[in-house]
Amino acid sequence: MDYTYFSFYDTHLRSKQLRFGIVLNHHQLQFELWVMAQNAEQQQIYWEKLKDLEWNQEKEAMPRYTVLDTVIEATPDFSDLDQLSDTILTKALAEAKRIYPFLG
Repeated sequence: MDYTYFSFYDTHLRSKQLRFGIVLNHHQLQFELWVMAQNAEQQQIYWEKLKDLEWNQEKEAMPRYTVLDTVIEATPDFSDLDQLSDTILTKALAEAKRIYPFLG
């Protein structure tokens, strides 16, 4: 298993065929926030729109599953799951708020 994720979206994102995902990257053992497109065609369209943003500066090519992603918790502490959940949710929502205006 590579990733476990929980997706969320609103009516605006749904109309754009986009959704956010809070993702546990099993290989890196970190939590990430992804912007995902509904299909490969939409992924390519949004990659072209978002590839020059700060979140994608280090990427030379379109990621396999996302059009934009960022680490929200690089060193999760699994010993306090309530605190970890609060941290992930707070950071994910704050980062989603920063990204949202770029999603058209």
